Amino acid sequence: MKYFVNLGSGTRTGRAARFVLVLLLAAFTGGTAVAQQIPQRPSGLTDAQIQQQIQSRGLGDLLRQRIQQSGLTPDQIRARLRSAGYSETLIDAYLGSAAPGVAAPAPTAEMLRAASALGLTDFALGLDTAVGRDSVQLGRGDSLFLDSLGLVIGTDSIPARRDTLGLLRLDSVGAIRYAERIRRPQVFGLEVFRRATNQFAPLTTGPVDPDYRLGPGDELMLILSGSVEAAYPLAVTREGFVVIPQVGQIPVANLTLDQLRAVLYARLGAVYSGMRRSPNATARFEVTVTRIRAIQVFVTGEVARPGAYQLSALATIMNALYQAGGPSGRANFRTVRLMREGRNVAILDIYDYLLRGITSSDTRLAQGDVLFVPPLSRRVTIMGAVIRPAIYDLAEGEDLADLIAMAGGLQPQAYTRRALVERVNAPGDRSRSGDRMVVDVPLDSAGAPGGRGIALSSDDRVTVFRITQPARNMATIRGHVWQPGQYELDAGMRLSDLVRRAGGFKEGTFAARAHLSRLMPDSTRRLIAVNLQAAANGAPDDPELEPLDEVTIFGLTEFRPRRQITVYGNVQRPGQFQFTDSMTLRDAIMLAGGLRDDAYLLEAEISRLPDPAAAATSLAQVFRVPMDSSYVFDRTLPGSRPTSPMRREESLHPYDNVFIRRLQGFDLQRNVIVTGEVPFPGRYTLQHRDERLSDVLERAGGLTPEAYAAGAQFY
Repeated sequence: MKYFVNLGSGTRTGRAARFVLVLLLAAFTGGTAVAQQIPQRPSGLTDAQIQQQIQSRGLGDLLRQRIQQSGLTPDQIRARLRSAGYSETLIDAYLGSAAPGVAAPAPTAEMLRAASALGLTDFALGLDTAVGRDSVQLGRGDSLFLDSLGLVIGTDSIPARRDTLGLLRLDSVGAIRYAERIRRPQVFGLEVFRRATNQFAPLTTGPVDPDYRLGPGDELMLILSGSVEAAYPLAVTREGFVVIPQVGQIPVANLTLDQLRAVLYARLGAVYSGMRRSPNATARFEVTVTRIRAIQVFVTGEVARPGAYQLSALATIMNALYQAGGPSGRANFRTVRLMREGRNVAILDIYDYLLRGITSSDTRLAQGDVLFVPPLSRRVTIMGAVIRPAIYDLAEGEDLADLIAMAGGLQPQAYTRRALVERVNAPGDRSRSGDRMVVDVPLDSAGAPGGRGIALSSDDRVTVFRITQPARNMATIRGHVWQPGQYELDAGMRLSDLVRRAGGFKEGTFAARAHLSRLMPDSTRRLIAVNLQAAANGAPDDPELEPLDEVTIFGLTEFRPRRQITVYGNVQRPGQFQFTDSMTLRDAIMLAGGLRDDAYLLEAEISRLPDPAAAATSLAQVFRVPMDSSYVFDRTLPGSRPTSPMRREESLHPYDNVFIRRLQGFDLQRNVIVTGEVPFPGRYTLQHRDERLSDVLERAGGLTPEAYAAGAQFY
């Protein structure tokens, strides 16, 4: 299902990009959405109309389809929603069959998260990221923007702007490849040949194995030691022989090094008398391959770069495949054929190397060999709860059990009673059973020894589901205990046993009442009130626990409202502070950071809530409390504060307002600036409140002879 949005013309890269493909979330399509050639925008439709069509025909219908395929009843779905922390009626709109001609409403982000938690969907991206027009950072300039309905892909030639379908933006083509990779499974083994690596590069120098056969183009080194000291580089000629001084030419074509050594013992022994096979020989020799010849092979069929390649004579089929870019996405990985002189000499199964590390069928190449990679024949896809979900090629006789083994086996959370196979019917069967069909298969019997093998057809899609049923042999305890959490439920276990396992009650537990929430057969929950004092003493009010019971223990402080006091005025950090029992005026001033230097120390003003009897006529009770110099916690200004004996501390009540007044007459120095024609211009501090301009000018030295007094300016 796809829709196209006109984004306007873009000239950033010099190419106009007018349309972008909007794909529905890969979780609901199972990863089948494939970017295709982008057609023209539907004529006569505005962006808002396209958005409405997506909402009316998109995720809602797919969500309903997934619910029906799960096999769960509505009551089971509601029970699982409730146990997962969601409202049990959250997705009621998608339960049951759809009304004819009526599309399902578009699900919200919370509905999609709930469906994912129940195992009804398998999201490629977390919904917290994929919903709400958030950006998914892909690395080094790649960013991918998603809206609540689909995945938006494009290139950097598309102008970024907000649209009715969301914020559309991509910084590079790498984001497209990333989006395609997370949307659908990849062909297994394809990535091995796409990496930039030299792991398949054949050797061109160094030692060779005993089976290596010499040929034209090889270069050897013959070293004589003992009674004869000499070293001869030997090149194998086109005719297949080497020439040794004083010995002559020796045919070496198609010989191994061991066979060559036997020939050299005979030929060199005829020239050098000390050259023989014995421990007391006076002359010895050693021959090695210093340079390996190159051969030409042809790689054809379904490979990335078919053609002729020059390779080392040590090259194998895997070396040639890597040089040709590896198999294409349409290749058959199981039957790579090596042809020599018109005959099939070897068949390589690439899976032997990729899955089991077996290289026995990786045959060495010869001059003129042809490597043919056939097209795919039976390719299937496996998704879901397997170790390595991907697209695999099946060989003749392989079934579902073999496919699961290729995928690394089942994950621990795999649901083994049922897997879903989506199949495209053969052309001859479509008239009676439709184009497509689904088949339920039992995984536990398919993989068991001696079990019935389940055959697969080409293009089958196998989905292995995850278990969604929660554990039932547990009880949960929350609240005022030392170790809250989930605990194993034993037979006959009671509430007091659960409390002991949780470490017992904390201090200040509200023992008069606790809540026991019990799951009923109809998937509703019933609240049972329990007296903890009776339960702790083994009284009858100690109920036996049942599966999925939830116990909540309350503390006394939970019922206490959050009370505060307010400190304002001449303190360092005025504001509201939490009230605690036995708080005094001194404590409140300490919470406010202490007094400022201009604070009035003799008394503070406190406004308090009136008594209930006077609340009808009074808004607050205001009174003043005496203070002393002990309220000054900073003693860096000795002698600047009045001293007085310490008085009794005033206790505060909840919601008290404390006002610290300002010291009357406290003021910082006041400065005036004198400039111009005076002997001593500068900044002068006023000494008296009634100081006049003439007094300041006199302190500045009076006027100079050049001063023009009538033109003085005063600011």
